[in-house]
Amino acid sequence: MRDPHQLYSTNSRAMDFLTGLCRTTTAACRVDAGGLFAAGQPNVSGGPLYLPAARSGYPAFWIRDFAMAVDGAGIPTPDLAHAVRWTARHQAEAAADTPRGGHIPAGSIPDHINADGTPIYFPGTYDAHEQGPPWRELPAFDGAYFFVEMLWAWFRREGAGVLREEVHGRSLLERAGFAFLMPPVADDGSGLVVCRDGGRGVGFGFMDSVVLTGQVLFPSLLRQRAARRLADLLRAVHAEDKARDYADQADRVQANLASFIHPESGLLKAASGIGGQPDVWGSAFAVSEHLADAALRERLARALLALYRRGSLVWRGAVRHVPVGFDASATSAWERMVAPGFGERNRYQNGAYWFTPLGWLYEALHAVDPGAARELACDYLRTLEEDGAGGGDTSGLYECMHPEGDYRKLPWYLTSIACPLASFRRIPPAW
Repeated sequence: MRDPHQLYSTNSRAMDFLTGLCRTTTAACRVDAGGLFAAGQPNVSGGPLYLPAARSGYPAFWIRDFAMAVDGAGIPTPDLAHAVRWTARHQAEAAADTPRGGHIPAGSIPDHINADGTPIYFPGTYDAHEQGPPWRELPAFDGAYFFVEMLWAWFRREGAGVLREEVHGRSLLERAGFAFLMPPVADDGSGLVVCRDGGRGVGFGFMDSVVLTGQVLFPSLLRQRAARRLADLLRAVHAEDKARDYADQADRVQANLASFIHPESGLLKAASGIGGQPDVWGSAFAVSEHLADAALRERLARALLALYRRGSLVWRGAVRHVPVGFDASATSAWERMVAPGFGERNRYQNGAYWFTPLGWLYEALHAVDPGAARELACDYLRTLEEDGAGGGDTSGLYECMHPEGDYRKLPWYLTSIACPLASFRRIPPAW
């Protein structure tokens, strides 16, 4: 087996390889206006849209995946602007109920938008008539926060003028605030996102098959970040009082993150109710995005390092949701899944390994042990090399995988390269 630091003797060669692979994957996920989505339907949006994966699977525009890929994939500014406008056009103007018992509050951002322009607010379907349970009673919460992230990214490139652009009579900045109000928040003043009985929604789409109740970690982290982004946007238009309000909301979330501590693992748990397993992704994200305060970041980074050294987090450079050894039972990583079809252990979100959060873990490890971070980066690079990245029908860029049964799901997955690459650009590995 060749070592990646021998294959790529300089940082620039390794980064050139990853950048080229990301460019190839991004281009393969791009569907021009009138071009065909994976299901053979034409893109009617009037501009380019990006699918979560190239060649097959997920034939719709997913707001979450796109927002997460923007920086690492180097999405051109005109394409980003089109995605923001297209998403804004499909924000729910008024509340509505679905035939299956779901409720779409005003301000909701779609989970995904079909090729024909139909907004789908709930995971698990492409049919507007099938939205709702068992995929929760409310739309996915994270769309609101990722819409804010997309607008903030556009603002950073082109300035405050983009915030005043109107869609259906509301400025984009107003629409971002409208979206921010949709996800329910605990009434204890903590600012944490909550999933209540009869009013549950998916907090984060990469965990949409997992049942989580009570105060929920990942959407709370996204809410904190979105509040800080909105504060930035409001300062840019000289709305200082509103900016201070959003900054205060972000501070309240940060001050209450320690309530998620899972004592046995040292990580943050995914939820305060059902699904209270330690959350590797959320803990790493809290560190890499500086959403936890300095003391908690240090504590989480060291807990992640200890679990990494024990072999509980990573396989072939990909990262599990729940650390090995902390599964809810012998048959499931999580306490409860949304449907029996998602209940098989070590498959998909129930124990498989993913590349998407690798960069967050890399940054968290780098904060306390740069050598461990380098090992992780090399493991990822080695996996892509061994799997023939950049050629053939598979790239090694699987959505997720697991050694049991040689499980692999969906190659050419965009966030599997774009998210790690964004972290490697922020903190270049010593390959």
